[in-house]
Amino acid sequence: MKFSNYKKYTNWEYWPSYIFYIPVIPYACYLALKAKSFGFFSAVNPAIKGSGNGFESKYATVQLLPEKYKPKTIYVKIGDKTSVAHISRSFTPSAA
Repeated sequence: MKFSNYKKYTNWEYWPSYIFYIPVIPYACYLALKAKSFGFFSAVNPAIKGSGNGFESKYATVQLLPEKYKPKTIYVKIGDKTSVAHISRSFTPSAA
Protein backbone atom coordinates (compact mmCIF):
# COMPACT_ATOMS: atom_id res chain seq x y z
CA MET A 1 0.00 0.00 0.00
CA LYS A 2 1.33 3.39 -0.91
CA PHE A 3 1.89 5.88 1.90
CA SER A 4 -0.53 8.33 0.28
CA ASN A 5 -3.33 5.73 0.34
CA TYR A 6 -2.56 4.86 3.96
CA LYS A 7 -2.73 8.52 4.93
CA LYS A 8 -5.98 8.95 2.99
CA TYR A 9 -7.73 6.19 4.95
CA THR A 10 -6.29 6.84 8.41
CA ASN A 11 -6.45 10.64 8.57
CA TRP A 12 -10.02 11.94 9.05
CA GLU A 13 -9.19 15.16 7.17
CA TYR A 14 -9.20 13.19 3.90
CA TRP A 15 -12.54 11.43 4.52
CA PRO A 16 -15.66 12.54 2.61
CA SER A 17 -17.93 14.78 4.68
CA TYR A 18 -20.95 12.44 4.51
CA ILE A 19 -19.04 9.89 6.65
CA PHE A 20 -19.48 12.17 9.66
CA TYR A 21 -23.27 12.27 9.25
CA ILE A 22 -23.71 8.48 9.34
CA PRO A 23 -23.70 8.30 13.18
CA VAL A 24 -26.21 11.16 13.32
CA ILE A 25 -28.87 9.40 11.22
CA PRO A 26 -30.05 6.95 13.94
CA TYR A 27 -30.21 9.78 16.48
CA ALA A 28 -32.18 11.99 14.07
CA CYS A 29 -34.62 9.11 13.48
CA TYR A 30 -34.99 8.71 17.25
CA LEU A 31 -35.73 12.43 17.65
CA ALA A 32 -38.21 12.32 14.75
CA LEU A 33 -40.08 9.42 16.36
CA LYS A 34 -39.99 11.16 19.73
CA ALA A 35 -41.41 14.37 18.18
CA LYS A 36 -43.84 12.35 16.00
CA SER A 37 -42.67 14.33 12.98
CA PHE A 38 -39.82 13.94 10.49
CA GLY A 39 -39.79 17.73 10.12
CA PHE A 40 -38.94 18.19 13.81
CA PHE A 41 -35.83 20.23 13.01
CA SER A 42 -37.50 22.71 10.67
CA ALA A 43 -38.83 25.05 13.36
CA VAL A 44 -35.36 25.86 14.64
CA ASN A 45 -34.79 29.04 12.59
CA PRO A 46 -38.15 30.05 11.09
CA ALA A 47 -36.78 33.30 9.59
CA ILE A 48 -34.18 31.43 7.53
CA LYS A 49 -35.16 29.55 4.36
CA GLY A 50 -35.10 25.81 5.08
CA SER A 51 -34.51 26.62 8.76
CA GLY A 52 -30.79 26.85 8.14
CA ASN A 53 -30.45 23.24 7.02
CA GLY A 54 -28.25 23.88 4.00
CA PHE A 55 -30.70 25.55 1.62
CA GLU A 56 -30.18 29.14 2.69
CA SER A 57 -28.00 31.86 1.28
CA LYS A 58 -25.37 32.83 3.83
CA TYR A 59 -25.55 36.40 2.57
CA ALA A 60 -29.33 36.51 3.06
CA THR A 61 -28.90 35.09 6.56
CA VAL A 62 -26.35 37.76 7.46
CA GLN A 63 -28.81 40.42 6.26
CA LEU A 64 -31.20 39.27 9.02
CA LEU A 65 -28.72 40.37 11.70
CA PRO A 66 -28.90 43.81 13.33
CA GLU A 67 -26.50 46.24 11.64
CA LYS A 68 -24.12 46.47 14.60
CA TYR A 69 -23.48 42.69 14.53
CA LYS A 70 -22.99 42.26 10.79
CA PRO A 71 -19.51 41.32 9.58
CA LYS A 72 -18.08 43.22 6.64
CA THR A 73 -19.55 41.30 3.71
CA ILE A 74 -19.86 41.54 -0.04
CA TYR A 75 -22.00 39.52 -2.43
CA VAL A 76 -20.42 38.44 -5.70
CA LYS A 77 -22.89 37.04 -8.21
CA ILE A 78 -22.07 34.01 -10.34
CA GLY A 79 -20.28 35.10 -13.48
CA ASP A 80 -19.31 38.49 -12.03
CA LYS A 81 -15.96 39.53 -13.48
CA THR A 82 -14.95 41.56 -10.42
CA SER A 83 -11.24 41.16 -9.85
CA VAL A 84 -9.83 39.72 -6.67
CA ALA A 85 -7.65 42.82 -6.31
CA HIS A 86 -10.74 45.05 -6.37
CA ILE A 87 -12.45 42.90 -3.74
CA SER A 88 -9.40 42.82 -1.46
CA ARG A 89 -9.08 46.63 -1.72
CA SER A 90 -12.63 47.00 -0.46
CA PHE A 91 -11.67 45.12 2.72
CA THR A 92 -8.33 46.84 3.28
CA PRO A 93 -8.46 49.88 5.58
CA SER A 94 -7.60 53.03 3.67
CA ALA A 95 -4.68 55.12 4.81
CA ALA A 96 -5.96 58.42 6.07
